[in-house]
Amino acid sequence: MSACEKAAKWQTALLLLRRLVASRMVDVISFNAAISACARVGQWTTATHLLAEMMEMQVQATECLCHTTCSLKLC
Repeated sequence: MSACEKAAKWQTALLLLRRLVASRMVDVISFNAAISACARVGQWTTATHLLAEMMEMQVQATECLCHTTCSLKLC
């Protein structure tokens, strides 16, 4: 997932995130990588939806995610 983030492969990051959600193995690190990948290429709406989905799933945000979303102007 981090490789997708760095390469701005947001669609691949979303696919991997969906697989993790389906297998119930998703965590804040996965969401953070997918949100960053989307934001890197200007997919702000998608990044915002992922943040909302994460909160809805009650995935605990970390300081790292808060920093990422604030630096991307998503908070």
